[in-house]
Amino acid sequence: MTNNTHYMWKFFKLYEEFESKMALAQSEIELYQASLPQKKDLVISEDEAMLAAGKKIFTVYCQVCHRPDGGGSIGPNLTDAYWIMGGTLNDVYDVISNGGRPGKGMVAWKNSLNKTQIEEVSNYIMSLRGTNPPNPKAPQGEEFMIETTPSTAIDSLAIDSI
Repeated sequence: MTNNTHYMWKFFKLYEEFESKMALAQSEIELYQASLPQKKDLVISEDEAMLAAGKKIFTVYCQVCHRPDGGGSIGPNLTDAYWIMGGTLNDVYDVISNGGRPGKGMVAWKNSLNKTQIEEVSNYIMSLRGTNPPNPKAPQGEEFMIETTPSTAIDSLAIDSI
């Protein structure tokens, strides 16, 4: 075997090893991503740990535009019932993940935050609704009322009848 042939053989062996490790890494990434919550599975959570994690994310990434209390500054007020791009948890998740309206400044965070982090901050934002901070930004968008589930309606009827 000549020197050049030896180096070529070594190069191809290293390349095969590299390709094998890349394929393994890709399958591990896909398994990890499959284990993360999917948008369709999102349910508003009142879990304190999730909301605390969401608040930390909000503090780092969101408060600069929406104020620490969510009352709105450059970005809209997140504490009222008015939403520019929909007021469901899935809508909020989509805006955080994919960005807001083109040219309006809200960037897509899906390359900086993973799905779990986006779910956490989405839930935290939902928890800000109705907190009535001082001097909030004027309402923007359409009013969005959260629909009550039959169990919520029954619970409120039971409380009202006491």
